[in-house]
Amino acid sequence: MLTYRVFRSTRTVAPADKMAAPHVEMFWDTHIPRHVVEIAGARTEVTIIAGSVAGATAAAPPPSSWAARADAEVAIWHVRLEPGSSWTMPAAQLDEPGACSTASRATP
Repeated sequence: MLTYRVFRSTRTVAPADKMAAPHVEMFWDTHIPRHVVEIAGARTEVTIIAGSVAGATAAAPPPSSWAARADAEVAIWHVRLEPGSSWTMPAAQLDEPGACSTASRATP
């Protein structure tokens, strides 16, 4: 069985980039990096859509996007934890307190 998972991520761009040309990119599953940790038989898999984790870095972001800005430190990860596993999310590296916000949605 072949399964397709499609998502669209739309973010507000910086004012300087409001009139930038649109950009669409296809992320093929085999090219999306993953960080896998297995401790005592319990596996955690982090799929990296944007940003980086433990040396694994996502594909180049769209130009004129927040993710393309080095000072924005955008990260989009899908974390899958097996029962009994755990994972500590790395802290942002930004110097300015409160400069980073997070949003998450847990799915079974």
